[in-house]
Amino acid sequence: MNQSLTEIGEEVLKILKEEDRFQVVTHVFPDGDGIGSSLATYKLLKNLGKKVQVHIDSTVPYQYQFLPQAQVLTERVLPEVRARVLIVLDSSDLARIAPCTQEMEEFEYIINVDHHHHNSQFGHLNMVDPGASSTTEMLFYLFWEKVEIDYDMALCLYTGLVFDTGRFQYANTTQRSHHMASHLIGLGVNPNYVFRNVYENQPPGVLDLYARALQRAHFHRDTGLIHSYVKLQDLQDHSLSFSVSERVIDFLRSVRGVTVAAVFKEYEKGYRISLRSTGDQDVSKIALSFGGGGHPMAAGFEWHGEMAACLMRLQQEIQRQPKSK
Repeated sequence: MNQSLTEIGEEVLKILKEEDRFQVVTHVFPDGDGIGSSLATYKLLKNLGKKVQVHIDSTVPYQYQFLPQAQVLTERVLPEVRARVLIVLDSSDLARIAPCTQEMEEFEYIINVDHHHHNSQFGHLNMVDPGASSTTEMLFYLFWEKVEIDYDMALCLYTGLVFDTGRFQYANTTQRSHHMASHLIGLGVNPNYVFRNVYENQPPGVLDLYARALQRAHFHRDTGLIHSYVKLQDLQDHSLSFSVSERVIDFLRSVRGVTVAAVFKEYEKGYRISLRSTGDQDVSKIALSFGGGGHPMAAGFEWHGEMAACLMRLQQEIQRQPKSK
């Protein structure tokens, strides 16, 4: 018999309280929801007196360096501290997580907490709710009235919520999202403080980067796709981090007539492609066809080849996928 989310949540809380050694991971190229949920879970477990290892596969994006304990995400993970429980946050598949220090079979429990609707149910416990706006929203309602949510946790949870709801503008924003935000603000979170750090904290040189990307933008009217790209050299010219290119896609998505916006972001192994939908296409299905994943309105994948070949296939996938409405 299938367990309800409430029953799974009770089992998850039981493990969090009874076990003593944990490893926490999220997906590669972590975003606000992945980082916020990871740090909130880390702080909860530390508050409970547990041994916790949490790390990401990159430096902490500048937008999230203000979060409490953000430095632990890049600390050296000690292999001699063997965790019994692996907590995987905001990842639809084990293939997309940051590397673990242990083999999967070494964990007594793998807890999968996620809101992607293509989640592969890889955990011993799968707390997966595609109806949730974010993984941080899921954690909030898991913790709420059952464990203490302190200010540090509240700040991390709120930041993840703001990011994955597009500042409460995306279609995944619900009454539960606003209820969560209200409660966290009541715990002391300052919405303007979060907004300024995440969205108005751009490093010098970002305007030139945006200018280059917007000059390269091309609108394919036959498919409704608009795309641009950011070269590795663009970032190096101004000593910019990879995460600074996140905002480019928001400009492209806002153009009238666009169905899908795509930004090709070059890195050492190829390209990381971000996709956004304006509502007519489920971009998670498109990303899935490339081995990626995400949400109907926001998704992504990696490409280890020529950008032109990827762009051609991307347009074919857009034409092949049925309209969302």
